[in-house]
Amino acid sequence: MNTLSDLIVWGSVALVLAFAGAWLALPGWRAAIEQPKFTFLDAVRGYDADRRTSPSSKESSLP
Repeated sequence: MNTLSDLIVWGSVALVLAFAGAWLALPGWRAAIEQPKFTFLDAVRGYDADRRTSPSSKESSLP
């Protein structure tokens, strides 16, 4: 009797399975999807490196 909720649940499951299958089967697509993570990590490393080499970093660091 919960036809609409069943449709939503099974549709969500189908989309998750399709996404997971594409992620496993298409390495180029996987790299494109994961690129923002690596861009962010590079930015964090650059920020940390700048903070370590900055002469004022000791003055403005929090306890």
